[in-house]
Amino acid sequence: ERIPVAEAERLKWHEQKARIGERFGYWEPAVWHLDQLLAAQPDDVELHRRRGRALGELGRLEAADAQKEFQRVIAANPDDLESRAFLAAAYCGLDRLADYQTACQGLLPLIKQSQDAERLALALGVSLFRTEAGVDVKELEALAQAAVEPLADDHAARLSLLVSQATAAYRLGRYQEAAELLHAALL
Repeated sequence: ERIPVAEAERLKWHEQKARIGERFGYWEPAVWHLDQLLAAQPDDVELHRRRGRALGELGRLEAADAQKEFQRVIAANPDDLESRAFLAAAYCGLDRLADYQTACQGLLPLIKQSQDAERLALALGVSLFRTEAGVDVKELEALAQAAVEPLADDHAARLSLLVSQATAAYRLGRYQEAAELLHAALL
């Protein structure tokens, strides 16, 4: 005979399992546990953001449910850089280029304000996916360069930003510089 587990303990267990899945890249179980949490807490915006990201990590960023997750987060928090970047990436993957361009242009003010290197690198990378983003590549390059300089000791954050900077250099036709930046990223 099963002993009923208190609801709070059940949710705590799902939260722990979801975090483990997210931390170690076990995205399918993370989505399942996030679904259990959302069934009990449907208005928790952070859970929606996490579920959308997990779907993106599974390669299902273009799926309607992932887009809905990010749109829900953005409706509650218009300055959520990560959700806006993932939504822009979804539009890009779907060839919804007008939506992609609008999303990328909406990212620019948030990129300028961001102090989070990981989210900044994500948003810069998404904005550099395609020329149809309609953003000033030189401006993105300058933002990436400015963000890299203070990160001498944070190799992971520095790596992502150097890749963004190299992508911008490549898009601007400076291929040798792009190769040098990628080389620096690997050191």
